[in-house]
Amino acid sequence: MEPWLTKALELLGLSTPFMYAYAVYWIAMHFDKRGISAKSKKAISSWLQPKEYDKAAVGDAILEIFDTIYSRPLLRWRAFQRSAIITTAVTMILVYETWDASYTTKDYVEVEFIILSGFFTNILSDYASLFVVRALLVIAKSKPVIALLTGAICGMLIVFLFIGLNGVGYGLMFLYANVNLLTIIRPLGLNVAPLAVHLWLPLFALSVGLLRMLNYFRLAVGKTQAFLKKGNEHPLEAIGYVAAAIVFCITVLSRLIFAS
Repeated sequence: MEPWLTKALELLGLSTPFMYAYAVYWIAMHFDKRGISAKSKKAISSWLQPKEYDKAAVGDAILEIFDTIYSRPLLRWRAFQRSAIITTAVTMILVYETWDASYTTKDYVEVEFIILSGFFTNILSDYASLFVVRALLVIAKSKPVIALLTGAICGMLIVFLFIGLNGVGYGLMFLYANVNLLTIIRPLGLNVAPLAVHLWLPLFALSVGLLRMLNYFRLAVGKTQAFLKKGNEHPLEAIGYVAAAIVFCITVLSRLIFAS
C-alpha cells in the first residue's frame, strides 16, 4: 500500500477496518488462485450470473472450499490444528477490539485464568461445530444458500451451548471462589469469538447475492465493471471484493456505534 494512503487511513481511524477488509479479500484471492478446482470455479462463476445454475455443483464447490479450509476428514489432528489456529486468530482480534484497560493488578490472575479457559472453550466449541456445519453442507448441497445459512446458524448454536456451559462454570466461580462479578463478565465476551468464525458462510451467501444483483443491473444498463468481469474466470476474487467492502463497512459502523 502507498505510504500516503496508509497515513490517510490512520488519520481517519480506518487503518484497522481496512486491514480486516484486505485480509478478507486476500484470503478469497488466495483460494481463487490456489485453492479450489477448475470445476468448482466454473460452478461458482455460473452462480454469479443472473441465470439458472447447477445447484448441486455449487453445493459441491462450497463443500470443497470448506474442506480446503479445514482439511478432510475432520476427525484428524490436521483439521483440529487448522480449526484451532483460525479460532485463536479470531479470538485475538476480539481481544484487541474489546480489551478493557481498566483491569487492576488484583484482577490480573483471575482475568488470565478466564481468558485461558475462554481460549480452550473457543477451540473446542469451534472444532465440534465443524462436524455439524459440514453435515448440513452435504445434506442441503442442492440448495446452496440454505446450506450456507443453516450451516452458520447450527454452528453458532453449538457454540452457544459451550458458552452456556462455560457461563455455569464462571457462575460457580463467582458463588464459591469470591471472584469479582465484573472480572467474570468482562472476559466472558471472548467466548463469542467462535460465532464470528462461522460468519464467512452468510458473508459468502450475501456477497454472491449482491454480485448476482449487480450482474442483473449490468445486463439492464449494458455496462460491465472490472470486478464483474473477474466473476467469470476468478469468481472467488470477485466475491472477495464484495465481502471486503461489507467487512469494511460493518467494522467502521460498529466502531462508530460503540465509540459513541
